[in-house]
Amino acid sequence: MAQFRSRRLAPGDHAPDVTLKRPDGTPVALSSLWDDRPAVLVFLRHFG
Repeated sequence: MAQFRSRRLAPGDHAPDVTLKRPDGTPVALSSLWDDRPAVLVFLRHFG
């Protein structure tokens, strides 16, 4: 598993550009989502 050094983002900081997988498995770069508009990321955990 990759190791990342992280720090908290402050208000106004830019999020790092990472590539994630969509539910269908295709990759999407975060920078492609916020090119012309803001993006909101929501991370959910399954409890059960």
